[in-house]
Amino acid sequence: MVQPDGFRLLHNYPNPFNASTTIRFELARSQNIRLRIYNMNGTLAQQLYQGTLNAGAHAMSWDADAHATGVYLVVLNGESGLKRVCKLLLVK
Repeated sequence: MVQPDGFRLLHNYPNPFNASTTIRFELARSQNIRLRIYNMNGTLAQQLYQGTLNAGAHAMSWDADAHATGVYLVVLNGESGLKRVCKLLLVK
């Protein structure tokens, strides 16, 4: 298995999506992370995960059935100020 060499947030699939999408990210080392979804007003739509994960590739699903059509931001925060952001497009 190939070990990731960085802190990366990959594009979700599918995108645009209807109801649910998979968010993938990679961690070069074990660390405490926070994965959140925000609407374009900056309001927290949902926290998907907060805690420690091992190094490697990870995937988490977001079921957005209760949310309105629109553009959302997925934000991955790691230790030492690491942060990655990606756009999601929910179409109902």
